[in-house]
Amino acid sequence: MRYVLSLVAVFVCLLAAPVFAADGNVPQPTLDILGLSGMQTLSDEDGMQVRGMSSAAWTQGLSLVSGLLVDPATKSYVFGADVNRADASAENAGFQVLSQASHAQSSSLSISLEVTTSTSSFIGMIIGGAGGSGSAAAQ
Repeated sequence: MRYVLSLVAVFVCLLAAPVFAADGNVPQPTLDILGLSGMQTLSDEDGMQVRGMSSAAWTQGLSLVSGLLVDPATKSYVFGADVNRADASAENAGFQVLSQASHAQSSSLSISLEVTTSTSSFIGMIIGGAGGSGSAAAQ
């Protein structure tokens, strides 16, 4: 199996080699086929002025709150949960400015249980919350 995969990898490399011209650029006919005929080649000198100037920042957060109330006499119960997820991203695409992403998320829960029988009475309540925030910056 490794032998077959190796042959496939070599074959793909051989097929991909003619795509690039001797100068390392994609030939104009290939750009035309891809619908990119309006693209122009950027000189290495111009490329060096913007190379490495972009940045990206990403944050992610998750909050979870849950609760369970059980009446010990009747074994009656109630369960509740809340989950909240937040994502944020930012990108400057080469403008050499700060990329800053931030998020905030929160979850809240309120459950109550009231059980009354001829021999007992149970009243319970849970109120809870969870949350957080985050930020990331890159330049």
